[in-house]
Amino acid sequence: MDSAKIIEKDLTRSLPNSIFKDLQYMMRKFQEAGYQLYLVGGCVRDLDFATDALPKEVMRIFGHKAHPIGIAFGTVLVVLRSGAYEITTFRHDVEYTDGRRPSKIRFSKSLKEDVVRRDFTINGMAYDPYQKKIIDYVGGYEDLKNRILRTIGNPYDRFKEDGLRSVRACRFTATLELNMDSEIYPAIQSTLDVTASIARERFHDEWRKVVPTKYNFEFLQYLYQTKLTSIFFPDWEKNFGNTQVLNNMQLHFAKFRMRGLHHVFCVMHLYLEPLPFKDEKAWRKKIRKLLSDLKFSNAEKKFCEHALFSPFWKLIEKEEFHRVQVKEVLFLHYPHPVFFPLRILKEYAEVTERDTIKKLVQECVSVIRSHDPYLILHLNITGNDLKKIGFQGREIGIVLKKLLRHVWEKPED
Repeated sequence: MDSAKIIEKDLTRSLPNSIFKDLQYMMRKFQEAGYQLYLVGGCVRDLDFATDALPKEVMRIFGHKAHPIGIAFGTVLVVLRSGAYEITTFRHDVEYTDGRRPSKIRFSKSLKEDVVRRDFTINGMAYDPYQKKIIDYVGGYEDLKNRILRTIGNPYDRFKEDGLRSVRACRFTATLELNMDSEIYPAIQSTLDVTASIARERFHDEWRKVVPTKYNFEFLQYLYQTKLTSIFFPDWEKNFGNTQVLNNMQLHFAKFRMRGLHHVFCVMHLYLEPLPFKDEKAWRKKIRKLLSDLKFSNAEKKFCEHALFSPFWKLIEKEEFHRVQVKEVLFLHYPHPVFFPLRILKEYAEVTERDTIKKLVQECVSVIRSHDPYLILHLNITGNDLKKIGFQGREIGIVLKKLLRHVWEKPED
């Protein structure tokens, strides 16, 4: 780690032209002011920058384009025509006390000192856009070539400093198709108390980054292998060890593209919290608490609840059902959107090959597409029509429901 490995490579060629122009502008501004500028961290992945210029100098160089978003830690956001770029002053993290962020830092003039404080070797490379060279003090280039995730320095120390790093280790290993260094597993497991103390929003943000990728199952698998599921999904920990459950869940994630975090959660629930539920009230309470603990948005919570608390699930417990029962379920589901729950049912049926669920989905789609009336608003008579012939108050609703039931049972009348 005393000397850097230099790899000559032009990484700027892959940048969109508009972003390349922003980069050239920043390079010129720093050079004119007599300071260095490097791409750091994921290097080309995130376009984060490091400099020997102090935050106040970065603010001065870019004027109204600069915003002090984390100036205590040396970070300034520079907003240009094609994007916003974080520029952080070289620093040395003196100590961590809360398992989240350094409680004391010292700004530095040394790129090497800035690099060796980071988490993983693949994030410890820097790129000099002037000389078009990768500068590697920590062996990240070789580790990336060999598909290995390794910490910079002692793994236990790195995970003790920041509890989120263990989650990031799982994300990087999954989404970059890496192999986790053998020393990382025991280090994560021995610092679970630090990870348990992090704000759930931080876990939520890391999890969300995985959703658009094809690695949702792999991410969850690494969480289980490192025992992190005991922190974030404690009630499901046991079923994470069930081979058949994992095989089905893996197949589900492989067959279908996830539409959001709510979709991922519902898929997990289908396999890790099997039906039927003995105490439905307690189950609903538990799911709502888990969604809140994991910091799902209100919209995401509603999507999950509409899918998981849907009356469809009670119907699939039956061996046989008829079209009237399907209309009853669609009626009970209203006014909540029906297509996401049906999507979940359809996917689940394909994976588990449960003919009852396939039949239910087909019947629901048939009712909806054929405009077969299953709601009061589908009737050719309204509450106002009933008022005109003398019905009042609550009896209007009662009569409309009876009429709807009659249409269900005797559509030929």
